Amino acid sequence: RVEAQGYIYFIGGHTDTQHTAASSAIEVYDTEATSWQQPFLPGTDTFNLITPRGGHSTSLVGDSMLVILGGSGGQGALNRVEIIHEYLEKDTATNTVTPTIQVVHSCFESDCSSPVPAMPEARDGHAAVVLDRGSILVAGGADGSHLTSQQLIHELDLYNPQ
Repeated sequence: RVEAQGYIYFIGGHTDTQHTAASSAIEVYDTEATSWQQPFLPGTDTFNLITPRGGHSTSLVGDSMLVILGGSGGQGALNRVEIIHEYLEKDTATNTVTPTIQVVHSCFESDCSSPVPAMPEARDGHAAVVLDRGSILVAGGADGSHLTSQQLIHELDLYNPQ
């Protein structure tokens, strides 16, 4: 859960108690209108994460960039990163919201030329804190699936999404 510009974002999550499946859903709660909405990309009727995940972290960098780091989709820890640049603008005269969302993500293949680097190490169940200059300090977590033997991670990583 992350709050930005009067909206609370609920992103992904595990869909079963064994943590073998995850959601790619993104839901938004408007704190002023006290109502739920699902954001959408212009030209589409919905919007979801590219990679379903739970056990991830979501950090608000600045006032309009959500950085989703790691987690697992049931097949082990992820080092994948998704960044959502959100611009939900409310016209106070008409009380209408115009969502404009841009998504960038780290590569899933080695030959991809994405501008978003993957995390140095796959992590699930970690903590993340945004530092003063927009970097994200990532701590702890585990490197494996919840169903198999996993190793705890004791190192810190510094991730710069910009």
